[in-house]
Amino acid sequence: MQIFKSVTAEVVELLKNGAVGVIPTDTVYGLVTPLAFMKSVERMYQLKDRDPAKPVGTILINDAAQIEHLTSADTLLRAQVYWPGPVSVVLPVPQTLYYAHRGMNSLPFRVPDNPRLQNLLAQTGPLASTSANIAGQTTASTVEEAMGYFREAVDFYVDGGDLSTNRPSKIIQFNQSGGVEVIRGGAK
Repeated sequence: MQIFKSVTAEVVELLKNGAVGVIPTDTVYGLVTPLAFMKSVERMYQLKDRDPAKPVGTILINDAAQIEHLTSADTLLRAQVYWPGPVSVVLPVPQTLYYAHRGMNSLPFRVPDNPRLQNLLAQTGPLASTSANIAGQTTASTVEEAMGYFREAVDFYVDGGDLSTNRPSKIIQFNQSGGVEVIRGGAK
């Protein structure tokens, strides 16, 4: 387990190889791993003690192009209005991502409003993310709090300082009539 002061080339390589780590996002600290690594996503569930019936969390992306092969073009076009920023938009995804969506056939996606994080995502591809805490506990506001939850069970931590004034992202979805439903209130 390593602690970094910022996202480095080593962090990028760790993630490209399926590592699970804790990073600061533009909202809260997140437990992250590449969406493409099924075993790493499963490891996130175990580390967090997440309900196996729930989707993994929000998928962080650099831009819509990273997921255009996963969802419909018209839905993706509507979602882009909310990005970049602290709004996660639930989009339909293929059955092949069952290990992440757990039968919901959809996942929330978000483009963070943070150039450094966008750069990381451009290099790693979509990252599965969930708040850095054990299920049912308070989200970590500092790396020290995250370490209290995960200790050396994760591969790395990136220290982004105190994020206690930040809020988790809002989660929305589009309903059948074309309107927007708020699934979870949050930032913005």
